[in-house]
Amino acid sequence: MKKNLMFAVIASMMLASCSSEDAPTVAQTGKTELGVSAVISGAVGTRALTDGFAADSTIGVFIDNTASGVDYTPTTATYTYGSTVWAPPASGKIYLTSEIATVYAFYPRGVAGDIDLTAKTLKLNVDSVQNFSATSQKDYMYGTARAGTEGSYTYPLATVSNAVGSSDASLFFHHVLSKLSFIVNKESSYTGAGLLTSVRLTKAAGFLSGSNSGTINLNDGVISGLNATTDIVFNGSTTINAASGTTVLVQGLVAPIVATTGITLTLTIDGKNMIVTLPSASPADAWLQEKNYTYTINVQGTELSVVSVAITAWGDLAGGTTRDGEGGGGGE
Repeated sequence: MKKNLMFAVIASMMLASCSSEDAPTVAQTGKTELGVSAVISGAVGTRALTDGFAADSTIGVFIDNTASGVDYTPTTATYTYGSTVWAPPASGKIYLTSEIATVYAFYPRGVAGDIDLTAKTLKLNVDSVQNFSATSQKDYMYGTARAGTEGSYTYPLATVSNAVGSSDASLFFHHVLSKLSFIVNKESSYTGAGLLTSVRLTKAAGFLSGSNSGTINLNDGVISGLNATTDIVFNGSTTINAASGTTVLVQGLVAPIVATTGITLTLTIDGKNMIVTLPSASPADAWLQEKNYTYTINVQGTELSVVSVAITAWGDLAGGTTRDGEGGGGGE
């Protein structure tokens, strides 16, 4: 009798084991830590325009799910970049439950007062006076997921939960500013040394700037609250290229604008101001987010000529992961 009972118990255990293996696991019990991987839509460093995330760069990440009626507590966690991995904070990590959460991410991490967790906005500072290498101006970004296929991608906000395979957010960071680049070449008719010390852009109330007056909407990257300004100035010191040069001498980050027609460019070369009117940035007649506008300028005798305006996108660069190289889905 005892033997029969033992065989029955063993058979029951084996049947339960098989059933458990065959049934799909929908959700993990308890809480699961949020994992993060990142790809950058462009080049970013701790300040501006280096090739990819610099070591020790930090991003801010928080989650919320107000749409479902059961909220997470949206407290920002700081993730720090190593050479390949984003390290989560030692304390204050983000944990997920079965509730689906929306992921909000931003760069730079900044200080605590920069982020409004309720409004989902990040403070924005755009300088109207910068240096030649753009290191005086921060490069602001917000993060989304990516959906669809190449050529027709969409970028919805990432969503996560503790369901199996859903706890990692693959984030794609987007620049909210426009990039300007200037190539300045010296033709044989100009006999000076060619020392460039200032680049000034002028348009009546045509530009936007502000010291922490602006905000970035982390849902879609829309900028608001900046002030109208007449001039953008880049200061530095460099020698202009020889004829047909391709070296970019000046670069900076500016707020996107519409109506680029009629912008006046003033170059200070060898202590003298030389002026030319820039053509519109065709076809949109705008400086758009995530676009690089390269102006090639020739110095001829006592005047300037605009050779071309090239518009390119900032390319994608790998950013790392919290899963030792194994980035997850996160809404893709």
